Order: sequence, then C-alpha cells, then structure tokens
Amino acid sequence: MSVRSRMLLLAAVVGVAVGSVARADRLDAQLNQTMPLLVDQLKKKYKNVGVLRFRVADAGQPESFASPLAGRMAERVETLLVLHAGENESKALGVIHNAGVTAARAKIHSWYASVANRKKLFDLSYPLAWGTKEVKADVFLTGKVEISKDRSQSTVTLEYFDKSNPEKLQRLATIRQKTDRFVLRDLGYSYVLSRSSKDKLRVAKRSSEELDEYVAQQVQVNQQQNNHSQQQQGQPEPKNIGGIEFTMLVNQSPVQPRRSVSQNDPVRYEVTSPEVGAKVAFRLRNTTKDKTLGVVLRLNGLNTINEQTNDPESAMKWVIEPGKSYLLNGFYEVNTSAQQATDRGKKPTKRDDQTSAQQELKYKPFKILVGEDVTTFLQQKGEQMGSSKGLIEIDVFENGTHPSDPSEEESHLLITPRGLPPSKVKQARSSFNSLKTELMRNARLKTKVVSRQEGGVIVKRELIVADDEAIAADQSFRIRNLENPFRAAGLSIRVVPLQQQQQP
Repeated sequence: MSVRSRMLLLAAVVGVAVGSVARADRLDAQLNQTMPLLVDQLKKKYKNVGVLRFRVADAGQPESFASPLAGRMAERVETLLVLHAGENESKALGVIHNAGVTAARAKIHSWYASVANRKKLFDLSYPLAWGTKEVKADVFLTGKVEISKDRSQSTVTLEYFDKSNPEKLQRLATIRQKTDRFVLRDLGYSYVLSRSSKDKLRVAKRSSEELDEYVAQQVQVNQQQNNHSQQQQGQPEPKNIGGIEFTMLVNQSPVQPRRSVSQNDPVRYEVTSPEVGAKVAFRLRNTTKDKTLGVVLRLNGLNTINEQTNDPESAMKWVIEPGKSYLLNGFYEVNTSAQQATDRGKKPTKRDDQTSAQQELKYKPFKILVGEDVTTFLQQKGEQMGSSKGLIEIDVFENGTHPSDPSEEESHLLITPRGLPPSKVKQARSSFNSLKTELMRNARLKTKVVSRQEGGVIVKRELIVADDEAIAADQSFRIRNLENPFRAAGLSIRVVPLQQQQQP
C-alpha cells in the first residue's frame, strides 16, 4: 500500500438493542445449514483450509472482487467453518484466519486469474483462526455470487482448488434464493421506502417477503432511473436518508459527500479521506416533524455503538427525536451491567436496565491512519472489516404499528456469522474452544443435539441452530426503544483514499 494512501478508520451509543429474526432461507441460515456436510467432505481429504474473497456478478455486470459482498462472504464462510470444524480441537478441521491478508502481505494478488499465483498460495504459512500455530494450506475455498438481471434471484456457488490441482476451480455447493433486502444491502445499494409502502407496512402485519419485495422494487426503480449527474426523486442522499440528515465534520467544518462517477458501483456517494491528524465527527439530524427514528451508523463494518458486527436489525441504534441531532465523535462504549449480563448469555434484570441509563458513556475518537499503519491495522482487524473497509453505512428505522408475524419471524433468529468485535478478538482467539464459544454467541447461534436414524442405528448429532433465546435477552437491554422497527431507508458512502486499488 502506498505511503500516501489514506484510510478513514471510523470507529461510537446509545439507542436500543432490538432482536430481529429471519426466514429459514436467508443466505446466512442456508450457509449454516450447508456447512456441516461441506466440513465432513473437507475432512476426508484435507487438514487445513483457507477462505478467499468471492466474485460478485451483479445484475448482468461483469464479475468483480470490488463489491462489499465479496469480502463479507469470505468472512461468513470462515466463521461458519470454525463453528462446524469439530467438537474439540483435536478433531477439528484446521481453519486458516484471514488467508487473503497473508497472501496480500506476500504480494500475491491476482490469484484468480493466475494459476502460477494460486500455486504460490500453497507455499505460504498462515495463522490458524485460534492459538498461535501457523500451518500450510491444503485447500482454499472461494466462490461466486450472481444476482439476476432483474435482481429477483441470487445464486451463491461455493468453489475450491487444492494443492494437487490448483489449475481448476471446482464446484462444492450451490445455494439459490430470492434476493432479499439483506443481500441488497451487502451489495451496497441505497433506497428509501415509498410512503405508500410504509403505510402498507403500518396497517397490516408485515412479512419478510413483503419487506424484501418493497426493497427490491425500490432498488430496481432507482437503478433504472439512475443518473450519476443528478439526484433522482425517491432516492436517498446524505441530506435526506429517510428523514435523517448525515453530515461529516472535519476539524469542525462540514464536508459534503459527492456523487460517484462510476456507473456500475451500487455505492453512489463518496468522500475523500481527511488528512492524518484531522478531527473527524458525524452529525445525525432528524429532519422530520413527528417521527422518532432509529439510526445504525457503521464505519468499516463496525457499529458506532460498541463496535458491534451485528446486522443493523439486531444492532443497537441511535434513537433521535424529531428535530434533534446527535454529534458522534468516535466509537462509543456501553459497558453496563445490562450489557455484561447479555454478554454472559443471561437476561438483564430491571435493575440492570436502570443502571444502564445512569452509566457515563466513553468513546474512542475516530482516527485517520496512513501508510504502514493502515497495513498493520488491516492485518490485526481485517476480520471485522472484510470489504466494508472505507464504507460509511447509514441505516434508518421507523416505528411500526404491528409486530412481525410470529410464525414467520420469531421462529428463526437473524444469525450474524461475521467477525468479532475488536474488544473480544485477542482473548477469543487464544484457543479453539474460546473462539467457537464467542463466535457462537456473536453469531446468535447455539448447539442442539438431535437423534437421527442412519442405517437402522439411532445416531445423535450436534447441530448449530439459531438461538431463539437471544431475542428476549436482546430486547431486555434498552435505554430507548422503537416499537416494531423496520428499516425504511439506507445509504452507503465510500471513503476514497488518494490512491485506491481493489485486489482479489
């Protein structure tokens, strides 16, 4: 990375933790269901596996490694490999941590286009996801995400290549589903639900399918009329993200994001990284006259509240009254008795909640890194960022009238197989058991023993499933609350360094 390359490392609280859930066919849930069989297949032939970035072909566009989803898929697969690796370390599949970071450090970049570079990957030593041991890779997983031209269908193909045959990428599994709002968000699309759509959501119980349909329709309309030279009616912009005005302040002076000149990038706004040493802050202002709004502001994939890696639906939110604003100066920390109880997997008490409201908030200021400092940061914390590095993501939530349909929503929690919050990484990675335990909790999963009949014999198997108990625990920790929140708008802004290079 050039010493002149700059990167905005945005690292802040308090709103509400709201449990949210998902249909069984969500991509994360399908990956979780597919992983046990894949791990069994890998164990038969390989000892250590690494995961590399995915290609993304969006709506008929050429496949690329530049989409935010490219790195987020690698994150998810690595996390789920660890969770399903085995019951104990002695029997576990060896899962390499951040294989792409080690490859980039060795200046092995275009591995997808170069067989010679793929061969070089097997000469490197990589850190295991737990402990201090370094290993050689026997096989690498990667894949491709294809979004249909009308964005109605998503296909994820898991692929692999091994040391004995690096020339060919072979198919391991395929997952197909209707494109939902979570995939669209991971692709970087922005949208605002129309007034008629929001009215429909308020007057009747909404289902996941309805929300997905509304979001997909809005994204499709936005892309059809997309013109990077001017703002189109109905599309979000920094001054109006569903009623939230977003302002970036550098040394107390406002800096306005600009429209991107790239025609194929779903992230339609960008802002140049400030100079090293600049004081950076963000202002969120509720411009509505009568709506209390919840906002999840993420920088490099980390929530400005406790650096959470959760999806916005299940993350803590800033709750802003009409006409009010919050000035955020960094990543804020909430280390209350209620949060500690939740971290232990217990339901916070009323006393915990009262204590929460009395806690003094602390924050780590936003920081600009340059040159080797950026390289070091990516090596240490790349797991939390994936392809989210350099992204500012704003998700706006409104109150709903009715709770989600219990038969649809409450039976399957929205799992989040992402990286760990920075505060938990070092201790969690000290051993296989501690890493698996922390990833399970962070991903909102639990183990469940089931009995199956195999060849006339009853065999007990351990499955990893969504942890429904996490809903109650999540909703108990509140300082402010939104009733039945739904995501009404979202906008992504790319932070552009002086020199930028996307590499697989």
